[in-house]
Amino acid sequence: MSSVDGVIDIAPSKKATKPKVPPGARNISFKLGPAVDPSGQLPDGRAFANIDALERLLLANERQLARNLAGQLLTYATGAAPSFADRAEVERILDATQKSSYGVHDLVQAVVQSSLFTNK
Repeated sequence: MSSVDGVIDIAPSKKATKPKVPPGARNISFKLGPAVDPSGQLPDGRAFANIDALERLLLANERQLARNLAGQLLTYATGAAPSFADRAEVERILDATQKSSYGVHDLVQAVVQSSLFTNK
């Protein structure tokens, strides 16, 4: 900022500044590569044209998404992935959290209160 005749200039400086690189870090530059085709097809045959369409397809089955998250939470909490024999308990967790649209808070609580967590 500079002041000339009572006018304050708040325009950014025209002088180019080099980004600061932390000591010991390497300055890395990137080059643009070839264009990427974001379209594809899911194993069940549903096609998507871009990442937004893929996201919509994956979010269409809310229970399956919650089942995956519950499985990941159980794996983290117990140190072992849910087995085939644990399917009924995972479904019970999903049933208990369905009313809240499978909210993360409720999923975590249901996992902690499940027999899979308390008995491992």
